[in-house]
Amino acid sequence: MNMKKRSVRISNSGLALSLIAWIGAGIPLMLLLALLSGVAGGILGTYLVFSKDLPDIPDLRAYRPKTVSTFYADDGSVIGLFYKEKRFPISVDSLPPHVLNAFLAAEDARFFSHPGVDPIGVGRAVVKNLKVGNYAQGASTITQQVTRNFILSREKKFSRKIREALLAFRLEKTLSKKEILGLYLNEIYLGRGAYGIEAASAVYFGKKSTELTIPEAALIAGLVSNPTKNAPPKNMEGALKRREFVLTSMLRNNFITSEECNSGMVEVPKFRENLPTPAERTPYFTEAARQYILEKYGAQKLYDEGLQVWTTCDIRLQERAAESLLKGAQAWERRQ
Repeated sequence: MNMKKRSVRISNSGLALSLIAWIGAGIPLMLLLALLSGVAGGILGTYLVFSKDLPDIPDLRAYRPKTVSTFYADDGSVIGLFYKEKRFPISVDSLPPHVLNAFLAAEDARFFSHPGVDPIGVGRAVVKNLKVGNYAQGASTITQQVTRNFILSREKKFSRKIREALLAFRLEKTLSKKEILGLYLNEIYLGRGAYGIEAASAVYFGKKSTELTIPEAALIAGLVSNPTKNAPPKNMEGALKRREFVLTSMLRNNFITSEECNSGMVEVPKFRENLPTPAERTPYFTEAARQYILEKYGAQKLYDEGLQVWTTCDIRLQERAAESLLKGAQAWERRQ
């Protein structure tokens, strides 16, 4: 009888230990499931709230950026440039790989692998911002920047960032990566009145974007984050620091070799201060042609739509006429 009671006590004790073990393992599991459910519910609720009034994705394939109208003389030389935004659109296919890679390294190295939003970049930005205690680093991908520039405003609000991310996912389903990158490289402002990579190449280095070297491309790509502040040669220190950052990022992402990175770090940039001002060659003829186009087609077409205007201007005759006018004015002054 005593043996039976003892065995019962042992059995009850084992059952109690098993129950405690199950409870001990079950509580963390239940908490984890509750946390995951809460996160999933929060994400779903956020999506439902912010996706309700999202704007439609426009047909960006049909987008025509504001570009420069060019006036030509009878020999094909340029005698006038008119614009609101200094922009010369260029096809992504014509750009060399190191130019594209410079912008990817500067802004979005995983552009071709993420679906519009980069979770790794978001996580890295959150950690850095928590460390410094303020908004020191953003995590917008190139796709998000395109949605911001073409669809949303640039207001710095958390709600705008969420809408931007949602639209980025949609945009990636509408356009190819190459089309998104083309919109980006032709639209972005890069300082000193230059919009897009082609205009920036002409403004800073006096050459086409297809002719840029690795350090030149890195310097221009580095301006994206703050073109007004870092535009050279006014702020050479800021421009070179950004170039160093881009070159280092290009090396880290295997876009360039260590030798190319090191040589790019020490290269002294050779800037061309300004674009040529062709209207100075034939100022009176060019102005007369501008007035004619303005009256016939309107200001929007002239300054936004990149007209190509061929004229009958003979530059040699115009230069001789200008010389004669100057000599006549000087002779009149002497007589007076």
